[in-house]
Amino acid sequence: TGHVQNSIVIGMQSRLQPIKDHPTLVRAFGLIKEKFPGYSISLQIAGDGVTMSAIETVIKELGLQDSVKMHGMLNSSELVSFMQSLDIYVHATFGETLSNSIMQAMACGLPIVSANVWGVSNMIKNGETGLLYESGNARQLAELLEQLINDVEKRKKLGSAARIFAENNYSDEV
Repeated sequence: TGHVQNSIVIGMQSRLQPIKDHPTLVRAFGLIKEKFPGYSISLQIAGDGVTMSAIETVIKELGLQDSVKMHGMLNSSELVSFMQSLDIYVHATFGETLSNSIMQAMACGLPIVSANVWGVSNMIKNGETGLLYESGNARQLAELLEQLINDVEKRKKLGSAARIFAENNYSDEV
């Protein structure tokens, strides 16, 4: 990744729709920004959809315009670069069937923090292939992000376990 020390890029990609919980992600990100004043921490959101303006409103209300970037819809090659630019992948959601976004994050070997909901809990083993927080709980999400920001080894461990899991379960052959 070759990032500057104390620079962390957090991201999420999905359709922007009510079942996704971007507001909780943005609020948790706001809490993290306060905790790490000396760090350069940014939030990158990829995707497009009906909740775009609602998400932008939360970003403005919290005064986070300078550190949150909305990328809109990305094509598949842009998406790969997007995923590779991240240090931590977050999936804030109220429910999934089977999340392609999480599969892609796993395949990229990213440490993942996700809402503990159906469609995620069957993919991520808490503490092993990712970290799970109670859906809608910005404070708990922020605490997990804080752990990962403070612990590079933990990020690496979760990321490699996720990658191995993806290779074993979601490779093209499987």
